[in-house]
Amino acid sequence: MDALTVRRSPLHTVTYAHYRGADIAKVLPSLEAWDDSGYLRGLSRHDRLHLVTAAREGLLVGYLVIDARDGLMRIVDEHLVAGADPTSEIARDLTELAVDVAASPWGDVEVARTSITVPHLLRNGWHPIPDGARRPGPTITMSGAGVA
Repeated sequence: MDALTVRRSPLHTVTYAHYRGADIAKVLPSLEAWDDSGYLRGLSRHDRLHLVTAAREGLLVGYLVIDARDGLMRIVDEHLVAGADPTSEIARDLTELAVDVAASPWGDVEVARTSITVPHLLRNGWHPIPDGARRPGPTITMSGAGVA
């Protein structure tokens, strides 16, 4: 993912990642339109700005949301993107993004149980937290604490 650029905000411990120059201000309306769960619309305006985008040539392929209140990074990925094919090049880009996420020093990550990011997080030393592993629902909380 040569075109992935990561910047850290000087005011927050939030990472903004833009793929091929995607601009958060331009993709936010599309994100809200594609977010069938309503999760993004439920965030405050402040929290919505804590959005990490991954777009390929203008097509949004996934996004990460950092909850400013509890520091938990939530990965909402290919499951919210219409027509995403797990075998496609877009899915490979998401997989590479997952590797970048796994290499970052996050504490906890909430991720869809069926996400392609899960195997990469596990291989990189992340582990489900006990409560997160047993909690019913479409997501699981994993911890990266102690991952070198």
